[in-house]
Amino acid sequence: MAMSVKNRIIEYLQKIDPIIQHRPPFAITFDKVTLLERSMQVPMMIIMIDRQLTPIYLQSPLCKTELSGEELANNCVNVLKSFVLTKAMLQQPAANSSRK
Repeated sequence: MAMSVKNRIIEYLQKIDPIIQHRPPFAITFDKVTLLERSMQVPMMIIMIDRQLTPIYLQSPLCKTELSGEELANNCVNVLKSFVLTKAMLQQPAANSSRK
């Protein structure tokens, strides 16, 4: 089941929107949490569904409590790569309407 959900997210992110001629816009947020002495990162994607901002949980990789900011960022990048998100896709503007 988890793989089918992940595959649906990947499919959604690859789809080109016919109106804006880009992949759908999204935001990424993540935070480090510790539960029962286990530290993990919780990356989430925020997308628009029916005009509502909708958070989508991606996964929670375990991490050491003493990781640096760069190491935490690398963990997040690895999660995004597992969803077939490349650096170019993350840098792509959502729409050209903001460039005037």
